[in-house]
Amino acid sequence: MTTQSSRRALQLRLWALFMFFFIPGLLMASWATRTPAIRDLLALSTAEMGVVLFGLSVGSMSGILCSAWLVKRFGTRKVIRTTMSFAVLGMLVLSLALWVTSAPLFAFGLAIFGASFGSAEVAINVEGAAIEREMNKTVLPMMHGFYSFGTLVRRRGGHGSDRIRSAGRPAHPGGGAGGYPAHRHCYPRHSRRHR
Repeated sequence: MTTQSSRRALQLRLWALFMFFFIPGLLMASWATRTPAIRDLLALSTAEMGVVLFGLSVGSMSGILCSAWLVKRFGTRKVIRTTMSFAVLGMLVLSLALWVTSAPLFAFGLAIFGASFGSAEVAINVEGAAIEREMNKTVLPMMHGFYSFGTLVRRRGGHGSDRIRSAGRPAHPGGGAGGYPAHRHCYPRHSRRHR
């Protein structure tokens, strides 16, 4: 591989990681900004909604605790691809839970999303650190900034559609499905595994 093609592959890896911080921010803001409306739709008290939201914390901590083993066993590329796909699945479960007005199912969807992004975040940071070493340049803070950028884009774009019925439409989380093809086309197959 020539120096030019190596540099291009490195840039593609970098932008793929930017995308994988942007997408979770976009997905999170899809429902987080509607929490009061979701609580009303599920007919929950504030305390009961807190219990439902605890599913996100349980999932996130589980994903983070398992992430080191997953990265060591499967490598960053497979972990990122799989967990980001499951994060989108979690958002689809959230949409289904709102359609059928099921609080337990909504908590389960939050747990799936939390576990997926918890594992993905660690793998992304491991890969980001590797890219920093190869580029001899600090890029991780910019990657983390893309998460905030994703939430900002979703909030700005959702001002005109913040209705309770729109909270349950699969169209919101489905937008994150672009993450899989982004990974498939932007992330080189030769990316090394981290052991």
